[in-house]
Amino acid sequence: WTSLVGGELVTEGTKVTREDNELYAHWEPIRYTIHFDANGGSGNMSGQVNTYNVARALLANEFERVGYSFTGWAKSSDGDVVFADKEEVVNLREQDGDAITLYAVWNVAVYAIRFDGNGGTGLMDSQTMQIGVDQALSLCAFSYDGYVFVGWGTAYDGEAVYGDGAVVRDLTKVRNSTVTLYAIWEAEAVQNPVIT
Repeated sequence: WTSLVGGELVTEGTKVTREDNELYAHWEPIRYTIHFDANGGSGNMSGQVNTYNVARALLANEFERVGYSFTGWAKSSDGDVVFADKEEVVNLREQDGDAITLYAVWNVAVYAIRFDGNGGTGLMDSQTMQIGVDQALSLCAFSYDGYVFVGWGTAYDGEAVYGDGAVVRDLTKVRNSTVTLYAIWEAEAVQNPVIT
């Protein structure tokens, strides 16, 4: 409260002796705290204190989760994204000293492996792989008359790098990208006829 005469601040409970004073309410905006939850991820983030009616960007995400990419913040652990990383927010709470928790939302980070017969015949579907996770390659479904499949290479004229059904991890860390593996062939050994 403030008195009209002199503009002095009069706090609640102060005894006022003059009868000709008019008092005016003075208001301060509330402050509230935003907490961040990794929601299955790892790492630490400090909370941030926001002021009512003051727009402020959320702190940048510092959490990580192997095999996943961060997509934003939700208001519940199983909710949809409501705020993007570093999005500007305002008035998430209306009571002084209140707190709100925002939960990290994660999407599986994947890439695709395309299999090239490299001269062989047959068809193979692309294989979806999760970044940060060990997975076995699909078994070779190509065939090549007169040749034996010896493994998968990263170039059509290269050497076999991965065996049939080999367990691999992170052939790339670029999510939603495609890696091509080429079938590597060796000519079958020619059997000399046995003369009797």
